[in-house]
Amino acid sequence: MLRLKNVANGETVECKKAFFRVQAYAYNRRAKRIFKFDIKQPGDYEVIFVNANTLQVKRSNLPIFSSFIKPTSNIKLKVLITEKTGFSPFID
Repeated sequence: MLRLKNVANGETVECKKAFFRVQAYAYNRRAKRIFKFDIKQPGDYEVIFVNANTLQVKRSNLPIFSSFIKPTSNIKLKVLITEKTGFSPFID
């Protein structure tokens, strides 16, 4: 679960799981859209991971490979927040 908190007023924005978890490439690295959210007020937001220790990052999208390979460590996980939507395989 992911939540965004407005730094100025403390208002939170709940993130919803994306229906289509589209794989893309951002900055020459593989990326995947997991959540989507709607920010109505511009400003600075803090990203809050709820139950971050349960997050699993798998190297493969194929279920057969995912069951044999251990999940990757989520300590060095990078998060990209963009306003781009759709099914494009590249994020600018």
